[in-house]
Amino acid sequence: MARIQFLLPSVSPSGGVFSVLRHADGLARLGHDVAVVSVALPDPGIRDVLPQVVAHLPIAPLAADGLSPADVQVATHFTTVPLVGQASGRLKVHFMQHLEELFAVDEPDPGSFVEAARYCFRLPLYRLANSRWLQDQYARLYGSRPTLVHNGVDAPDEGPLPAWPDDPPVVVSYAHTFRWKGTREAYRTMQLVRGALPDRDVQWHVFGQAPQIPAEPWIRRLGTVPHDALRAHYQRSHVMLSVSWAESYHVPVLEAMAAGTVVVTQPFGTEDFARDGDTAWVVPPRDIDAAARAVVRALLAGEAAARPMRERARREAAQHSWARATAQMAQALEHGLAEWHPTEPARVTERLLERLGIPPATTQ
Repeated sequence: MARIQFLLPSVSPSGGVFSVLRHADGLARLGHDVAVVSVALPDPGIRDVLPQVVAHLPIAPLAADGLSPADVQVATHFTTVPLVGQASGRLKVHFMQHLEELFAVDEPDPGSFVEAARYCFRLPLYRLANSRWLQDQYARLYGSRPTLVHNGVDAPDEGPLPAWPDDPPVVVSYAHTFRWKGTREAYRTMQLVRGALPDRDVQWHVFGQAPQIPAEPWIRRLGTVPHDALRAHYQRSHVMLSVSWAESYHVPVLEAMAAGTVVVTQPFGTEDFARDGDTAWVVPPRDIDAAARAVVRALLAGEAAARPMRERARREAAQHSWARATAQMAQALEHGLAEWHPTEPARVTERLLERLGIPPATTQ
């Protein structure tokens, strides 16, 4: 069994962090010696959101002299690539959770952010992508195709679908302060939905952090919801709405599908499981009118019309289990240990650290 070390930039209640922790936990349960290290101190709230994973897999702060030796060193964000690049290990991995240059829209210096992200993405590590969309984007930008390792979802409930919720209609969404997460577009979509259905008193339940959403009597703020409680919120909702500008592997959409909830989403990063008119309603990114029409159509269709899509969605979600994702990860790392060889000398890593202003073997 291998010594595998994952390096996170921080530990907060986010989909990317959650997915990395689930992969690490799964590999540990397969018998590997797994460690998780965070550059920033873990958010104490992570223990409330993911108690079962954090209790089984403690998270250590990054030491002042860098990462301890391991057979496999895994960067999970472009900012952790330089530290993994200079660490001691037989296999150095960049497990990509997103095309992070897209985050630049929320940065004070977007140009420098994109430049740093692209430089880190060029460092010669063994690359894994969590979705076909990210595989395609990396191939387009850098000319090679990473190995696909999906994230996953907890197994859907067995037996009949959950009961169709009573009126008033409820739409649920994940919200974030980042603009690219589409929270403002979701709010405007819901305004259009309520305008199109004035007699239905459509409610919007929002989990996550969304100070940019105005206070309205039809909006219920759920705040940070423990992962174990998410399925119940999805099952109390008629529709899950997600209109992020782009996702890489959109865990909340897949979780809603597993719960048997009708989903309205965009195509980037959901292609592996969301098919328009089959397992979800897929609308063009940032098209508020199309998103509103899809939500209205789903709410007007009612229980009988929604049932076939809900059943197909739940069956599709069952094909994306965490057991399958962990097996993909284990196989990819085994292949990397046997086949991967760095294509450039270690001096490339040193130049990258210098360019980013990161002294070797520090946590600055």
